[in-house]
Amino acid sequence: MNSHQEAEFRLNLAVGYLREAEEEFSEKHWWTTVANAQLAIENAAKAVIALFEPVEKVHDPSRQLQRILDRNPVPESITKRMVVVIGFFPQHGHAEHIKATYGEDKTHTAPWELFVKKDARIALTDSRKSVRNAQAVFKYFSASAKKRRGRR
Repeated sequence: MNSHQEAEFRLNLAVGYLREAEEEFSEKHWWTTVANAQLAIENAAKAVIALFEPVEKVHDPSRQLQRILDRNPVPESITKRMVVVIGFFPQHGHAEHIKATYGEDKTHTAPWELFVKKDARIALTDSRKSVRNAQAVFKYFSASAKKRRGRR
């Protein structure tokens, strides 16, 4: 699988998880909204990463995305979109993935008892923004690749 295919695959996952999060929100399933939104955010970031290099197997790819940004000159408009994607991980990274999947070990609280509507709304809103920004980055690099192929 080449980098464009990997990025497209990850973006497809992000869109699918976002769709699932939206459906779960409409059903008032707060914890599964959060779980799916977190996976949408994670895969949106991984879609951007795949445009540059192989994706690390982590639930918080923000460090890898930041390293890519630090060493790859990209237009300011694309940098801003990548920074937006990175910005969701303090709240929606590894810790949230674990909490939404396994609950809270210390208090023996199941995931469905941990999240409320406000948590779900925030996660859903953030996942929409993350996917939208990843789609824009993907579109930019896809258009750039087509232009380069056309010059050959």
